[in-house]
Amino acid sequence: MNEEESELVIDKILERTRYRVERLKEHKNIFNQIKKAKAEGRVPVISEIKPASPLKDLRSIRNPVEVAEAMERGGASGISILTEPYFFKGSLSTLKSVAAQSKLPILRKDFIIDPLQIMESAVSGADMVLLIVGILSEDKLRALYGLAVELGLTPIVEVQSREEIELADFCEIIMINNRNLWDLTVDISRTENLIGYIGKKTIISASGIKTRSDAVRMIDCGADAVLVGSSIMESRDVELKIRELVWGD
Repeated sequence: MNEEESELVIDKILERTRYRVERLKEHKNIFNQIKKAKAEGRVPVISEIKPASPLKDLRSIRNPVEVAEAMERGGASGISILTEPYFFKGSLSTLKSVAAQSKLPILRKDFIIDPLQIMESAVSGADMVLLIVGILSEDKLRALYGLAVELGLTPIVEVQSREEIELADFCEIIMINNRNLWDLTVDISRTENLIGYIGKKTIISASGIKTRSDAVRMIDCGADAVLVGSSIMESRDVELKIRELVWGD
């Protein structure tokens, strides 16, 4: 092989490599799933795989892929996966296995504080990452948000107050957490109280949503979707619980 032929081979390798890198940036779209659910008359529900909370164990999950499949059959619009291992008993291996099989967008829910975690999320198969305004400086929030977008991930930005809403004004998706991070109390009226201060964003209400009426209440006040974890994990039948939330069955 002469030098010219060698250069042609390298060019072809680099061309295919660039293609593979672009494929790495392709992710499932939560905006489309929320839009589709609304068009079909469904409550858009992001269902959560959450083995435990800091307060108690919720569900022993031996086969997370089967749980995710039940969520999809129930009509979920996305799947959130807790990956924090010590207080929520989550794992990245759960995220990887579900992301490899599910057709739904996958949210990595963890306490993201470092760029390495964003990169870790991207290579593990997440489509979205949670960024919590209350644990990040404004500079760190913007840096992590920018990196996530650069890697093709959709940042879900969690707020709990008007001040945090102002800091997250540049973000596309805002998630109002009805649980107080510091004392762990829950009040779903927090979404109702804060939602009027958020501009034209996609809004998710999370925590404390246990019943169909809770979910509808959040949608009626202006939320585009709800994220539900504990009540699904504590239910006897994951699929039926999600159907109840989504359809009212």
